[in-house]
Amino acid sequence: VSEHGLKKCIRVSAQVSTARLDTRDLDTPRSVPGAQKAKQFVAERLFQISESDLESMEKWNLRRTILSEPERIKPLVLLLGRAHELVNVQELDLRNCQIDADGAKGIASCLIANESLRRVDLRKNEITGDAAWQLATAVLESESIEVYNDIPIKDLRNDSFSALSLRDKSIGNDGVMVVKGLLPNAP
Repeated sequence: VSEHGLKKCIRVSAQVSTARLDTRDLDTPRSVPGAQKAKQFVAERLFQISESDLESMEKWNLRRTILSEPERIKPLVLLLGRAHELVNVQELDLRNCQIDADGAKGIASCLIANESLRRVDLRKNEITGDAAWQLATAVLESESIEVYNDIPIKDLRNDSFSALSLRDKSIGNDGVMVVKGLLPNAP
């Protein structure tokens, strides 16, 4: 994978994507308005655990949790993005959660700000259009994400793979854009 090809994809994606989160302008996590309430909501309503247990959880499996309503996705986005230092999540499974375009755009901003996420899975959410572009751009810009939608990002970046099989993985439009960004000469 050439550096030029990756930069070209990011440039094209950035032109389509207008929502950007500049991490230099972020408040400290404890002073972010609503961060503590978001943490409480995510712990109690989405996981049914205590806030202290949430702080130590490295893998968040919210598969099939309906996140289409703004009151459910916004606290998650706030906690994973602007207040990400309040938790230690490294793996995020949001497969089949009915995430809409606004939720996907919010998650894209999290992927840019959150440096602890290593694995992210958003398959089976029907993310299309600008939201898919924003997610793909965020994944390509992230230095920490190693696997996205079961795509081995780290291996593709390092050119350390012999074969890439995406058969039956349902990587979604955002996943296709990520692969195309990492392998610009692929068909």
